[in-house]
Amino acid sequence: MSLTFASNDSNESNDEIYFATWLDVGISWSFLLLSAVIISFSMGIGLEFSIIVSSIRCIIQLTLMGFVLDGVIQSKNVFLVMIMSLMLVLLGAYELSFIRAKKTIRYFFHTMFITLLMSNVTIAILGSIFALKEEPFWDPAKFIPIIGILLGKSMSSIAMTTHQCLDNIDDYGQVMEVRLSLGASRYEAIKPFAIEVIRISMLPIIIQLSVIGMINIPGTMVGQLMAGSSMMDAVIYQQVIMFMITSSSALGVVIAFVVCMLTVINNKHVVCWGQVQDRKPIVQWKTICTNFRLLIKYFSISQPFYHHNSTRQDQLQQGCDDDEILLCPTEKKHGYEQLRMKRMTQIKDLTDTRSILSPNNYLEIITSRSSSSSFSSHNDTPSTSK
Repeated sequence: MSLTFASNDSNESNDEIYFATWLDVGISWSFLLLSAVIISFSMGIGLEFSIIVSSIRCIIQLTLMGFVLDGVIQSKNVFLVMIMSLMLVLLGAYELSFIRAKKTIRYFFHTMFITLLMSNVTIAILGSIFALKEEPFWDPAKFIPIIGILLGKSMSSIAMTTHQCLDNIDDYGQVMEVRLSLGASRYEAIKPFAIEVIRISMLPIIIQLSVIGMINIPGTMVGQLMAGSSMMDAVIYQQVIMFMITSSSALGVVIAFVVCMLTVINNKHVVCWGQVQDRKPIVQWKTICTNFRLLIKYFSISQPFYHHNSTRQDQLQQGCDDDEILLCPTEKKHGYEQLRMKRMTQIKDLTDTRSILSPNNYLEIITSRSSSSSFSSHNDTPSTSK
C-alpha cells in the first residue's frame, strides 16, 4: 500500500509524483517516539505506554479501514454504504461508552449510539443532498469520509458533555436538589448547569472555526489540493464541511445533555443519585480467573472416574450390582445421591401400587428391595427387616 502525492499541474511529468511507503511511516513513528515518549518518560508524566499503544492502534485501524473502504467504494452499493456508516457509529458509541467515560448511566451505550446516529448521519445526509449536491447522496467516495469526519469531531464534544454531566454531578447535584425543593421544575433547575456545560463542550469547535484559514489549514482542504482540485473548490468544500461539523457537534451535545439530565432527574423532580455509576469494563479479568480456577477444579475432581474403569468392569463381571460400586469419595457422594433418588422412586412406585397389592405381597417387595439396595453397609438408611 502506498500514498500518492500528485502535483496540481496535470502537465507535469510523473517524476514529481512521490509514493509514500511503509518506511516513511516508520520514520514518522520514530519522530513520535523521540519527541513524546522520551519527554514523557524523562519527566515522569506516565503517558509513554498510552502513546505507544495509541500509535499502534492508529496504524492497524487505518490499514484495515483502507482495505475495507477500498472494496466498499468500488462496489457502489447503497446497502454496503449504510452498513459501513452504522459500523462507524457503533464503534464511536463503544469508544464513548467503554473507553472514554468514567461514569455512566443506565443504557449508556444505547444512548450514545442513538445520539451519534441522530446528530451525524442526519447532518451528513442533509449536507450531501442540499449543500454538496451529490448525486446520489450516498456516493461512497464522499459520504463515508464525511461520516468519519463528523464522528471524529463530534465525539470530542459529546465526551466533554457526558463528563461534565456525570462526573461533576456531586458538585451540581446538591444545588439542583435545593432548587427542586423550592418548587423549581426540572428545566429551571438544570438551566444554569446546561448553559455552562454546553459552552464548555462547544468551545473547541468554536475556537477551530475562528482560527481556520488564518492559522490552521484543515486536512480536508490539504487532501483536495493534493488530489489536484483548484484552490477555490477546496476552500468552498472545506467551509461546507466545517459548518456540518459544527451543526453535528451542537446537536449531539444537546441530545447527550438532555438524556443524561432526564435520567439523573426523574419525572417526579427528584435527583436520582443511584443512576450515576462507575464504568464497568466489558471483560472482567477477576471473573475470568475465577471461572478458570473452577474449571480446573472440576476436571481434577472428575479425574478419578476415568482411572477406575477397569475396576468397575471387574466388579460388574463378578456379579456386583451397579449401585454397590462406589470407588472414590467424590464418586461415593454422587453415588449416594443417585441411590437416594432411586430409593425415592421405588417408594413412590410402591405407594402408587399399594392399593392393588395384598399386605403380604407388599411386605415381601419391601424386604427384597431393601436387601438389594445395600444401604445398610453405608449407614444412610437402616435396612428393613421382616
